[in-house]
Amino acid sequence: MPEKKKAVETYTLAIIPEDGSETRTYGGITKERVIGLVVASGFGVAVVSLLIIVFTPIRTLIPGYADSSYRKEVIRNQVRLDSLSNQIIQLEYYNRRLRSILESAPSASDPALANSPAQDVRDGRETFVAISGAGYNSTKTAASEALFIGFVVQGRISQRFDPVRSHYGLDIATASNEPIGAFLDGTVVFADWNGEYGYTIITEHGDLLSFYKHCSKVLVQSGESVRRGQVIALTGSTGIESGGAHLHLEVWKQGIPQNPELYLNP
Repeated sequence: MPEKKKAVETYTLAIIPEDGSETRTYGGITKERVIGLVVASGFGVAVVSLLIIVFTPIRTLIPGYADSSYRKEVIRNQVRLDSLSNQIIQLEYYNRRLRSILESAPSASDPALANSPAQDVRDGRETFVAISGAGYNSTKTAASEALFIGFVVQGRISQRFDPVRSHYGLDIATASNEPIGAFLDGTVVFADWNGEYGYTIITEHGDLLSFYKHCSKVLVQSGESVRRGQVIALTGSTGIESGGAHLHLEVWKQGIPQNPELYLNP
């Protein structure tokens, strides 16, 4: 005799409201359908939860995830802070140096100036500040043969060092935007705008400081190391003290202005 099929057990779900309204019934419910519904619902919840975790900040609550992510961010922030701290320290150092330099200018009656070799001002020569590619060049003058150290600028000396008249540098008349080279190897301690002297650069060379004033453009920044002859700026006529395109070059030693020609023309 053929085996009889086992009858599928079905259930009816009745929902009876407490307020006595119409009862709702759902028939034909089987175990298989209930299990399938539970599995499908669980899968749907799992997928939605995964999407929420992946694409929202909730993922940071996962154990281990936040530690790794925040650790990397903390390291990046620490590197930034260290870099900023170093920059602040350098800026404070250069600020102190610059303040010391600008406050150390002596008056024309200063005894230190009177006894300084910077008083040795050479007159009566038509000198051209012309530099060869090798860093040296000699130019015949009415008095002697001039030897210039390193590359500075090409032009004509228009006003010499005269501390008695509070002119502590050497003025070299040039065309506009002529390249200005570093006096010697050194470090830039100031490269910015000054209302009186326009764009100004100050470089440190051991116990010497060189000033380049009235530039039209600055090509270096504070803290930068420069080599002798490296172009650091372009000539111009910036600042209220300038009457035309030229370079005002100053050389200071231990707080006392020196005659630049003593270093350019040994």
